[in-house]
Amino acid sequence: MLAVALQVEQILTVGHEISKKLRGRMDLALAYANADIKQQLDELLFKGFVSEFGAGRLDDIKRYLLALQKRLEKLPVDPQRDRLQMHEYQKAHDAYQQLLGKFAGKVIPEPVREIQAKRLANAQTAPSIKPNQE
Repeated sequence: MLAVALQVEQILTVGHEISKKLRGRMDLALAYANADIKQQLDELLFKGFVSEFGAGRLDDIKRYLLALQKRLEKLPVDPQRDRLQMHEYQKAHDAYQQLLGKFAGKVIPEPVREIQAKRLANAQTAPSIKPNQE
């Protein structure tokens, strides 16, 4: 029980540090990424998150928060890269949701699973086309 309390303390500390960095004046170029980070933070940390996710997922939550913290640190260096990665993630997420929609309530045949897994992997690793720099 003490180990869980210590994990929760660490998680809340990292979450608080992220929240502090999101407050205050913000560069307009970073606004979209900051909103995305805030949304992810809200989805991870809320009243009752430990009961909802369970003690077994606390390590995962801490890892996600540390990744958000790292993203926030890197963001001012190259906001365009972050924006492109968000776009690539959204494409992969949309493809996954489309796949789930096609097979809602059905067993997904193995060949289809393999093809869709390859498509998702390609969507995540496909080179991005950068917009013209003005």
